[in-house]
Amino acid sequence: MDERKPRIIYPNHAESPKLILNGEEFAFVMIKMLNSNKIESFSVEKGSSVDGVKTQDRMIVKTKSQRSNDMISLPDLLKKYKITKSDRMIFSIDGEIVNENTDLMKFDESNLMQINVINLDKVDESGDLVYLKILTRTPENVKKANIIYIR
Repeated sequence: MDERKPRIIYPNHAESPKLILNGEEFAFVMIKMLNSNKIESFSVEKGSSVDGVKTQDRMIVKTKSQRSNDMISLPDLLKKYKITKSDRMIFSIDGEIVNENTDLMKFDESNLMQINVINLDKVDESGDLVYLKILTRTPENVKKANIIYIR
């Protein structure tokens, strides 16, 4: 507590496993977007090492309904809710910054609770940086959303 210098922390960026949902590959962070009541089964396949080349671990998830009606791609999500698309977007899901390929992102639309669109126009001159703060329907998020503050 007596130190006057801040600690600089660089998170360990260990490679996340691949998420295989109903046979289709997604960014691993999308596991947070699934409603746990819809998961039928999941398993983990450890990566193997052949001739010094390690294959990535895989988490295989099967949902109760094989139909992916509630899964929506990022471009379709932006279009549906009339969110202006920007070439420069930052995402967070339940407070965790997403550093993934947006082509591998699909959202369980029924599990989305809130999308907060913040234009970071004062951050740089171009003014086209957008921050999407996404909250899912976790019990904690629902509880926080239902709190009424009286001043």
